[in-house]
Amino acid sequence: MKRKERTSRVDNGITISYSKLGNEGIKYPFLNDIMLIFLTIISAVGAIMTFVTILKLNIIPELVVPLIVLFSAVFGFVFRVVKKYRFLVIVATFLLGGILLFIFKDSLFKGFAILYEQAKITISEYMFWDEITPQYKWENAFYPLTNSVLILLSLVLCSLMSYFLFVHPSFIAIVLLTFPFFEIGAMYGAIPNRVYFSMMLASWTGSLTFTRATNQKQKSKR
Repeated sequence: MKRKERTSRVDNGITISYSKLGNEGIKYPFLNDIMLIFLTIISAVGAIMTFVTILKLNIIPELVVPLIVLFSAVFGFVFRVVKKYRFLVIVATFLLGGILLFIFKDSLFKGFAILYEQAKITISEYMFWDEITPQYKWENAFYPLTNSVLILLSLVLCSLMSYFLFVHPSFIAIVLLTFPFFEIGAMYGAIPNRVYFSMMLASWTGSLTFTRATNQKQKSKR
């Protein structure tokens, strides 16, 4: 079939070039997939690490952050390979998370309890509440427990964010998924790490631009 080259301009001045072959729809360049994976990475890392720093949670970032990068890359690849019933990837991820929760429930529940205690102490400091006596005195042996909770959370979050970037681009969905990680501490006056918070803001800007560009492509196709 004859290939037609078209160029469309969206309202914000960004020019998007794409190729259309017959009735197969719009062909995204390979570079676009790489940038979407990168956008997923900064979104997930920004959200998770903002959550960690704003509540002063004890984890090992050198372990958690690389795994977030890996999850983002894997889900990006899966959503490009799977062409039909992509929502089943989300279902499978939640099932996997449920299985892991069932198998390691004792460790995960204890890790959650430790993180909850740390969050309460941080919030009480910012709110000038009475000093809270923690139920768990911190030990380095707790790192595997707290890391496991954040890793499981990152797995689910990366699957959802990849879905709303690769399959159904939605700026609103990305904001709704990431904003609570900041708000849960900010509502009590806690302050996150500015680098990770800046990454989260950058992810909102990127997802907004991509969503608008995608909507314009769909309008042009129609």
